[in-house]
Amino acid sequence: MLATIAETNRFAERVRESYPSVTEVTELQSALKDIQAVNFTPETLKAIEQALQPVAHLKKHLQDLGWALEQQEGRKKLTQQIAASTRALQHVRNSQVQAIGQDSASRRPAYRLGDDAT
Repeated sequence: MLATIAETNRFAERVRESYPSVTEVTELQSALKDIQAVNFTPETLKAIEQALQPVAHLKKHLQDLGWALEQQEGRKKLTQQIAASTRALQHVRNSQVQAIGQDSASRRPAYRLGDDAT
């Protein structure tokens, strides 16, 4: 999975260099960096794979889309696909962080002896 994330990041870098006006790429790269810190359970791996589908599709067809990206409508579609992957990756990461927080909160006692709030 880390190889897929690294490959997607390289793709994002190429898009950023070729189309600097597509600022959504920076957010995607940030989400890719953040997702590397999550615990890769089978469910998480599947969610990450699904999150990267829009970008994977773009990656396969970027050269074919080159002419279309010169037009406003083509760039709009590119930014929508990148933004969709970014939101999905952020959702996966947030779900993981919340699950970790709930695990540690459930292990903490409601009160402890010696915790005087007076």
